[in-house]
Amino acid sequence: MGGIDALVFCGGIGENARVIRRRVCERPGWMGIEIDHGRNATTATVLSCEFSRTTVMIVTTREDVVIARAARAAAGITEGVAA
Repeated sequence: MGGIDALVFCGGIGENARVIRRRVCERPGWMGIEIDHGRNATTATVLSCEFSRTTVMIVTTREDVVIARAARAAAGITEGVAA
């Protein structure tokens, strides 16, 4: 594998743990991953440097909604489920 197009962080840790994001991005530099530490510290949407071959970004997710929908589906509840 020569690299990836994008690395996306999401969920509680991905959205909020800048140290984890920095550590994840340290070793795969061979894949063209370079983060801007200033952007990472401010939790910007795009974390990659301008010269990075790979886009690194944060995508906000609503894990609570996904879990609630899965629980309702498992319980066979269909009414009142938002799209």
